Amino acid sequence: MKIIERKSPFEDWELEVSCTGKGWNQGDKVPCGSKLGIDVNDLVKREWFKYPDDSGAAYGFVCPVCDCYTEIENGILTEHLKNMAKDFDEYDVVKL
Repeated sequence: MKIIERKSPFEDWELEVSCTGKGWNQGDKVPCGSKLGIDVNDLVKREWFKYPDDSGAAYGFVCPVCDCYTEIENGILTEHLKNMAKDFDEYDVVKL
């Protein structure tokens, strides 16, 4: 078989979102409400653990304006997109 043109179903994935701070207590950070266009490179995975058998992951983005994390609603991201999300590390977030 010869590939004439290769296409990735996620190369042009984009989502319009607002910075709401939904999904995580961020202390003294205040969500700015900015409207943003994010792509797969902006996806962040936050793992959480409550008890030894109660854990999970949330997916969202970090606002470049105010540095707040906002969770994306369940059902919007496919498993492929979730697998491409970067792990959240609060120490890697650069404040503008």
